[in-house]
Amino acid sequence: MDELERKERYALLLDLYGSLLGSEQLRRAKDYYFGDFSLAEIAEREGKSRNAIHLSIQAAERKLDDYEARLGLAKRQEAIAQILRRIEESGQFTKECARIRRLLINGI
Repeated sequence: MDELERKERYALLLDLYGSLLGSEQLRRAKDYYFGDFSLAEIAEREGKSRNAIHLSIQAAERKLDDYEARLGLAKRQEAIAQILRRIEESGQFTKECARIRRLLINGI
């Protein structure tokens, strides 16, 4: 997995499970994955060492991986997306697929 794929994966997991992280880990992970801040930039802003921020984000990643291993929401979401793609490719139920896709993205 290259760096871009890794960042995309953790951004998705952060969307799904971010509220289960502590406030510091959540803020740092959001800055790193969504705000595209470097570890050094986050460290400077918080008055911490770059290594402390790195360790905090690594701990957040481990927690996110654990939540996904236990709950599997990202895996289920991808399975549903694959089924929707196959249905859309058949040319039928296009409106229904679009509605389901919106529900997956925005919630109910």
